Amino acid sequence: MKILIITLDKVKTKTLKQEMLQLGIKTRIITPQETDEAWITQYRMVYIHASISGENYEHSIRAVRHLSWDIPFILHSIPTQEIHNAFLIPATSNAFTLAQTIRDIAKRPRENKITKIKYKDLTLDPDRRTIRRESKEEKLRNKEFNIIEILMMNPGRTVTKTELTEILWDRNTTMLSNTLQVHMSSLRRKIDKGFHKKLIHTVPCVGYRLEE
Repeated sequence: MKILIITLDKVKTKTLKQEMLQLGIKTRIITPQETDEAWITQYRMVYIHASISGENYEHSIRAVRHLSWDIPFILHSIPTQEIHNAFLIPATSNAFTLAQTIRDIAKRPRENKITKIKYKDLTLDPDRRTIRRESKEEKLRNKEFNIIEILMMNPGRTVTKTELTEILWDRNTTMLSNTLQVHMSSLRRKIDKGFHKKLIHTVPCVGYRLEE
């Protein structure tokens, strides 16, 4: 389980990060300015720290919702914009208490059904873990699903190999040099094989891009 923390006070938030790690929850800490580039779909929830207020607060919520309409929020105050799937909690300076509260909320079952992700004639079904292009449907392995989900959430943008590796594999994991390439080859067979227009493109020495 991973939680994204948006904060302006990285010193205090590092203490929270340590407490949450003790509870078995991984976190990533970013600032409001970094929200637009965050890979929202890899996180279970988004927690907006009490250090954020005003325009930074509203911007963070808008940016997250632009990337994912249903990911849950944990907030300390009610935003001016209407928002669903949000949990309000009291502010506290006790990092351990806060970590426990976030953990308890994150473990609740999600009520909202995950929606399908679409790009052109490509449809990704998170519930069934399948990818469909026109009438061709294929089952996806976990890493294949994660890779194509990231590409479909960022159409037209080159996602670097470094970004994919850092997101999908633990730093302590030993990887073969061609591991990512093997997954991409499998995705190409499942998505592009049999179609004149290719959707997955390689940017030499950089990464991959989903584009018609």
